[in-house]
Amino acid sequence: MGTWMAECLRSNVAIISQNVSQCTSINNQTNFIENEVKIYPNPSNGILNIILPFNAQVIITNQLGEVLINELLQTRESLINIKDLPNGIYFVKVLDDSKVQIIKIIKNDN
Repeated sequence: MGTWMAECLRSNVAIISQNVSQCTSINNQTNFIENEVKIYPNPSNGILNIILPFNAQVIITNQLGEVLINELLQTRESLINIKDLPNGIYFVKVLDDSKVQIIKIIKNDN
């Protein structure tokens, strides 16, 4: 936790301040009951199987946080095609009205 502040007394310069709180890892960013959402295979060669107990928004991002896929899934079992994505690490964020879960996946089609 801490505060960072930059200030300059010259004209035409903005003052920037930022409050920082303790960061948590991605594994701790969940309100779901453990094992409620299943994504397999992981690593994947291009097709992800997703099992959800509810309708949910599924967002796949790269390591920079850029949204690559954004779909509303309305069936218990769904497939998402990631064949066009390059090999690498991605994050699948599953959201409903009150819950969120982020799962790290690896795409490797070798």
